[in-house]
Amino acid sequence: MVNTLRAKFGQENVVASDIKKPTLEQRSTGPYVYADVLNYRALEQIVVDYGIDWVVHFSAILSAAGERNPSLGLNVNINGFQNVLELAKNHKLRLLSPSTMGAFGPTTPKDMTPDLTIMRPNTIYGISK
Repeated sequence: MVNTLRAKFGQENVVASDIKKPTLEQRSTGPYVYADVLNYRALEQIVVDYGIDWVVHFSAILSAAGERNPSLGLNVNINGFQNVLELAKNHKLRLLSPSTMGAFGPTTPKDMTPDLTIMRPNTIYGISK
């Protein structure tokens, strides 16, 4: 996603972030910052320092890790997302927060999933998305 956005908007105009140390390639292709979705003030500082007006939010604890550590999964997936929502509201940011079929659960049709459908997620990830 970062490479696609950088190709479209320019390398210096897309700030990548993660809680992991960046690879040499990641550091060499444009701005990259450490960002913990649970730290609102640090996220806000990044928005201000880089003049960010769009956020693509992928931060999540996925199913397997969430099942091993439910409190971490719920904390990151719910409280972290709440921080991003507050940040978007307070700084008038555009926000894209995609998810996966895990948010629907195993009984939802996987092909041509209707817009209005029953959602019965059965994982920490799905429940918290």
